[in-house]
Amino acid sequence: MYDLVRLYAALLDTIASDDVTVVGFSFGGWIAAELAVIRPRRLGRLVLVDPVGIKLGGREDRDIVHFFNTEPGELNRRSWHDPARRPEGIYALGWQATISDAMTDQEMITLARNWDSLCLFAWKPHMYNPQLKHWLHRIDVPTQVIWGESDRIVTPDYGRAYANLIPGAEFTMIPKAGHHPELEQPDAFANAATKEPHR
Repeated sequence: MYDLVRLYAALLDTIASDDVTVVGFSFGGWIAAELAVIRPRRLGRLVLVDPVGIKLGGREDRDIVHFFNTEPGELNRRSWHDPARRPEGIYALGWQATISDAMTDQEMITLARNWDSLCLFAWKPHMYNPQLKHWLHRIDVPTQVIWGESDRIVTPDYGRAYANLIPGAEFTMIPKAGHHPELEQPDAFANAATKEPHR
């Protein structure tokens, strides 16, 4: 994760603007939060959408559904407000999908590589940095935290607690959306993501 975050920081340094908005979804939200903590000079605004990355509960408490040890059908059920209305071609989390007969060889290779990457970055501890929660107070850019009300991968309570750890962050709940509010409720998501947070 250290190298991945610094890769994104180096990328931001190549952008001409001094007021870049960074939007991160789920695992990407974790990366975006880590990036905001180190505060590259180009970062002007942060939008976190159902991010993972922090540990809130006790040692034996599971804050985040286990991506690797949960049956794919259950992950799918937990990911969507209405799994039957899941967008075509999207299976579960952005990093994973259910292997099906309809997948091409290239899609299966991409899926396997995505799983390999996720394992490398987030197997243990599972989907969080033990230190990140203690550093979120360093984020000093306007921040919007957006959450799907029906998210059962990481609950809205986790989302509210995440937002409360970031000074001045605004928390917005999107009804009838799970872990992917940008896909289930794109208009509501766009309205929330483009709203200027108070500072």
